[in-house]
Amino acid sequence: MRQARIPYEQDKDEDAKAQFIKAFNEEKQAALSLQGDFDNEPARSISFRNAASLAMDCREYAEAEKLAAHGLAGNPPQKLMNELRDLYQQINAYLYMRTKQE
Repeated sequence: MRQARIPYEQDKDEDAKAQFIKAFNEEKQAALSLQGDFDNEPARSISFRNAASLAMDCREYAEAEKLAAHGLAGNPPQKLMNELRDLYQQINAYLYMRTKQE
C-alpha cells in the first residue's frame, strides 16, 4: 500500500491511482461483510476505518463519510473510536467547505 501512496499523492502515476481504487473496493467489501457483526470488534471497526481512509485517498468523500459512520456504529475500543471520530470530522469538514464553495 505504501508504494501506491507517494506517486498518487503527487498525481504522477495513474497506475497508483488504480491500485488505490482497487484497495478501496476490496476493503469496502470486507468492511461491509462485517457490518452487522458487532461481536467482531475491533476487526469490524478497523475495517471500516481503513475503508473510509482509502475512500478519502480516492476522493470518494461521501462514501468515506458513510463508511466512517458504520465504524462508529459499533463498539470499538476507545482509541479506535477516537480515530473514527477524527476521520469523520475531517470528512465532514471537507464536505462542508466544498458545499460552501458551490
